[in-house]
Amino acid sequence: MKDDSVTIWCCLLSEDPSGSAIEIEMEAGTKHWLPTSQIGHIPDAVHWPRPVPLIVPDWLAKQEGLI
Repeated sequence: MKDDSVTIWCCLLSEDPSGSAIEIEMEAGTKHWLPTSQIGHIPDAVHWPRPVPLIVPDWLAKQEGLI
């Protein structure tokens, strides 16, 4: 079974103290918490708050209304 994923562009706002989730902000201004275990690569904090690409599973992007 193919693991479908999408690339979204967003600003990284913060990380949960446990490291299990990050808060992102989409271009439209909506904010979401995403589980870090489902994200392909989290860019270094040096890039914050500029938009960065995140690779997330298609199902998660749809569930969170990111696409």
